This record gives sequence, C-alpha cells and structure tokens, in this order.
Amino acid sequence: MAYSLAKYQMEDGLWRSSLNDPEWITTKETSGSAFYIYGMAKGIKEGWLPKEYFISTVLKGWTGLMSCVTPYGKLGYSQIVAGSPHEVRPHDNVDYAAGAFILAGTEILKINAMSEMNLLIDNTFIPRVVVRDGFWPTYNKNSVITHRNCFFTSYIKHDDTGALTAFNFNKHPNVSAYARKELKLFSKENGFPEFTPSIFPLHKDTIQVTYAKAKNNYTLLSQNIYLPIWKPMEKKGLKESNTINKNADCLQNSRNCFENNDIPLINLLSNNYTLFTIKKQKKNIQVAYTSIEGNKHNYYLASLKQNKWKKELLCSFSNDKKSDNNIKGSITLHPNKQEVIISSAFHPKTKQPLPNGLYQLFSGEKINKIWQWKQLTFNPVHNQFHPIITDGQNHALFWMSGQKINEKEYHTDIMMSSKF
Repeated sequence: MAYSLAKYQMEDGLWRSSLNDPEWITTKETSGSAFYIYGMAKGIKEGWLPKEYFISTVLKGWTGLMSCVTPYGKLGYSQIVAGSPHEVRPHDNVDYAAGAFILAGTEILKINAMSEMNLLIDNTFIPRVVVRDGFWPTYNKNSVITHRNCFFTSYIKHDDTGALTAFNFNKHPNVSAYARKELKLFSKENGFPEFTPSIFPLHKDTIQVTYAKAKNNYTLLSQNIYLPIWKPMEKKGLKESNTINKNADCLQNSRNCFENNDIPLINLLSNNYTLFTIKKQKKNIQVAYTSIEGNKHNYYLASLKQNKWKKELLCSFSNDKKSDNNIKGSITLHPNKQEVIISSAFHPKTKQPLPNGLYQLFSGEKINKIWQWKQLTFNPVHNQFHPIITDGQNHALFWMSGQKINEKEYHTDIMMSSKF
C-alpha cells in the first residue's frame, strides 16, 4: 500500500481529499496526509519499508505539513467529519489531524530524518525533470547532445508528436537565448515515428535533426534548424529503407550484427543481443550491450583489440517470475571513464530483486579489476531506465522515468542529472 500511496503524493508533499482523483478537489488536506506520513515513517523505523526509497517521500510530506501550520500553532487544511471528500480551508483544524501530525513528527524523530535531509542536500546526484510527457521509442545516443553550452534533446510525445527542446548546463528552465519552448518536428498524421530523432551539430548556429517515419515504408527526413530562434531552414528526405534505422549511431541488421560509420562490423554471435553504446578511443573500441538468454539477463562490455573481440560479463540476473513490467535492462558507457550506468530490476552486487520490481539506475566503476556498484535512484513509484550519457566537455546523465505499456505507448518523463 505504501508504494501505491507514494504514487499519489502531490508536488506540495501532501495528498488530496479524494485520494485516487486529486483533480476532483484540488486543495491539499492534512489529516489523511499526516497519517500516511506517520505510517511510512513507522514502516521505515520497523524495517517494513526500505529507507532509501521512502525517506524522500516522508521528508517531502513533512515539509508539506509544516507549511500548513498557522501562526497560532494550529494545523490547517484539515477535513472535518464528512460522508465524502470535501473542500478544506487554511483555517480548518480538528483534533484528530493534530494527533496524526504529532504521531508523524514523533516517528520522524525516531528515524533521525533530519540528518537524512542533510545527506540528501549534500548528494551531488540530483534528478530533475527536463521533459514532461516525452519518451525515446528506440535507444539512440544522438537523441541528446551538447552544443553551444546547451543540452539539446529530441523525443516523442504521448500523442506521437516529435519535438525538440534545449536548456543550459546549470539551470532549468533555461534563460539562455538558445532555450525555447519545445519545437514541433512532426505530427502523427505524417506516419508513426518508429525511431528516436537524432541531433547533429552542423556549425555554430545550426543543428540538424534526422528522423525516420513509418507510413507505407520507412523514410528518413532531415531538418536544419537555425539557432537561437529555432527556425527550421529546410526539410528533405534522405533515403528510404524497409529494414533498419539508418540515422542512429549504431544499427542492427538481419544477421544480428552491429555497424557504425567508422567502426568495422561488430558480430556478437548471438540471436538476442541489444547494443546500446559504442565508444571509440584511438584504436580501441568498446561496446556495451545486454542479452537475454532464457531467464537470464546479462550485461556485457566488449573490447576490440587487434581485430579480436574480448567480452566481459559485468553482471547477470536470473528472473524466474513472470512480470507485467515491459521494460528491459539497459546500459551506457561513460565517454571518458571506465564507468557504466545500468538500469536493472536487480541489485548488481547482491543479485536480489529491487523493491516493488521497479527498475533503478546503478553506476559501476572498475577499481582494481573489480566492478564496484552504487545505486543512484530509489524511486518507489516509477521505473528509471534507458540511461544516456552525453559526449563532449560537459557530461550529463539522461534517462526516462515512468511506465512502459507496450512498444508504442509510454507514460514517461525525461530526467537528467549533471552529476552522477
């Protein structure tokens, strides 16, 4: 129940009088919210709930409750006894709400939550939403780039509209000249976008966006966009293909091989591999990929040296249970470091399933020939998946947060953190 309740927590930290229909009565309500926070804090103290997943929910809720305390020390926004959800006012207060408020505060003190707040403040990994209602239908590292001291990201929206937006490194929303509201690239009427649009910097004031559209066949289109006024300069078809995505930084052909413009043929000798990242440094090439073999989900690195591929298994999990989760694990390489970010529903060190079966992000770094793992996200509501690390001087981690219904339907936001 705690996971379901966390799903309905609003931005102000509180819940609404109608729990599963917060739009019915939009005013915040404190009597029920205080009991929820008390229950979650109690669950953390007793070990029923994982602290790393719920401490943020508890602290956010407690902050919301504190904002409802009047100058006279009364807890406002408390619903009086009623037969149905009812609107509340800032000065509405009742004894049972105050009692729940005191219980919640007592449990928060017992779990030493204030020190946890300081740890959260000091944490350099700070997830932030950069695109609401956006998703990447296919893995494509060029869906996020850095150019002219800005991040540019392309994505598909829930109504199948393709779009592009930008923001600077330190602030979001961005105030720079390059950042504008999202630019619409195409609409559903032109054909369903099977692939995530790729972005390429052409020169100082121009970027190119290339994408594939499916109607009767796959057609690649390209738009040159002039900055900073986001003016599309031209739109043209490149060529047609009925098999593969030509505009990604890597592609999969019918022989389950992977190719890149400046990288020789990569044959991973399997029928069920998904390639995510290619990294080329001087004469060395590394690729990161996953494979599913029976009930095993494997995460690999492969290195090409002297025209020979050497594979390294980073971690492997066995999942004997059927899951309604349509998300699969993914992996990305840091451009400069011997470091990876993976999305997994299992902890890569303990191999234990994560709470509620949700995918979370982990960073892995090779130290003294041993991979060390650190969990980055502890979201009790949404899957965290599809990580991408940008190239260039300013690295940032991007990923999706939400649910995948099927191959063409997502309910996700695009997230980022400049430190990871």
